[in-house]
Amino acid sequence: MILESCIFDNTVFNYFLKIESLDFEIICKNIITKKVLVPSKIVAELEKFNSPFNNNQNLRVAKWIFDIPLNNFYHFCDSFDILVLEEVKKCLDLGESEAIAQSQQTGVIWFFSDDIKNKPFINKNFPNIKQHSFIFLIALSDILGLLPNYEIIINEVLAIRKYNKLKETKKKKLQKLIYEEYESAMKLMGVAKSEEILQKKSQIDEINKKLNPEIA
Repeated sequence: MILESCIFDNTVFNYFLKIESLDFEIICKNIITKKVLVPSKIVAELEKFNSPFNNNQNLRVAKWIFDIPLNNFYHFCDSFDILVLEEVKKCLDLGESEAIAQSQQTGVIWFFSDDIKNKPFINKNFPNIKQHSFIFLIALSDILGLLPNYEIIINEVLAIRKYNKLKETKKKKLQKLIYEEYESAMKLMGVAKSEEILQKKSQIDEINKKLNPEIA
């Protein structure tokens, strides 16, 4: 068992669409053994995806919208702790509020979202919830040997996040996030912490220059 069940927000689906070197959705189905809960607000956001997707990507979005209510791998979930929902939505947006209230109602503790600015609030008020970014799923996949090339995936993530246009402070925050998420994935899998590995995996400037020599 790796992850039994978890909750996704739309940032995870966005990465599924934009990572092109492999189908990361299939990778996740090898990590998550039971189901992915999708809050109703996230389904509504999927229906309004307005990025300039190509035809294949648009078809994938349509398939998710069709599949989620069927409750196979993805499960449409509108089961919430209503008291938690009403309280949390005073502080966070509705999508995250639903995810937290859903977690408290269903007992599903893994929540994946790249909206990590709310993580301190969640850690303080709902310490049972394990919120991680998409980077954690990449790190876990790498540790399990499911990725043909970690650096290529990270390079795609950098492109999606427009890394080369970020200010240095934000680049350092992203590097720190990758270090911490990889460290958390190692801990989950019972892998001894290795500073050498963590530094290698989080040296995104080097990866960026190596795979994009035109910017060096």
